[in-house]
Amino acid sequence: MSNSDLIALVAGVVTLVGAVITALQYRRSNPKSRISADVRAAPIVNKLGQGSGWDKLVVQHSGNVVQNPYVLIVTPESTGRADIQSSRFDAGKPLILECGAPIIALLSDDPEADLGRVNPAGLFRAEGDNVLFGPALL
Repeated sequence: MSNSDLIALVAGVVTLVGAVITALQYRRSNPKSRISADVRAAPIVNKLGQGSGWDKLVVQHSGNVVQNPYVLIVTPESTGRADIQSSRFDAGKPLILECGAPIIALLSDDPEADLGRVNPAGLFRAEGDNVLFGPALL
């Protein structure tokens, strides 16, 4: 192997290492942010039970009858390579999940939990047909 071949090989390796370091540095300084939400809905009253007395069950909230009540379980999750800072939310606005039905109350999955403990600083809130989340670190 001649000196010029050796110099070319070393230059190629140095260039390759430099390109890898640059790509890794770019990836680290520009993390990909991605958010997903697992949404599940379940009826409070099983419609299969109609005719067996279940159809006589009435669900009320604050004295008002709730027609066709559902429980909606929403779980937001950051699925990207890095955390999503609250400052990266659009102009400090929350994420909005449109549900298509009025949200009448926020519930906890723990019947003995204080909602303030489960929902610190009011990160989740309901407005009309929407569930709003954040802005917060995800």
